[in-house]
Amino acid sequence: MVFWSQTERGWAVNLDGTNAALAFTLPRIEIRSSPRGWACACHLLDGTSRLVPLGDPATATAAMRAGIEGSLGALGEQYAAELRTLLGNAFDP
Repeated sequence: MVFWSQTERGWAVNLDGTNAALAFTLPRIEIRSSPRGWACACHLLDGTSRLVPLGDPATATAAMRAGIEGSLGALGEQYAAELRTLLGNAFDP
């Protein structure tokens, strides 16, 4: 089961189901807050990363949802079920 973990710089989810606050594993989605708003990076299995456009989410929950939706295409069908489960679950950081 995949889940969001609070990190020093924001929130992250490791798609292998490990705790993203304790370990960095691939693939992974991270969101971070900055003075300019939320930013998201999708770290792929091959070690590359993609910035995910989020728009202008007002909350961490909205940024998480936008990050998942924006990462679906990059991660492909292999992780679609996990990502859709995250989208379907209510999360409240």
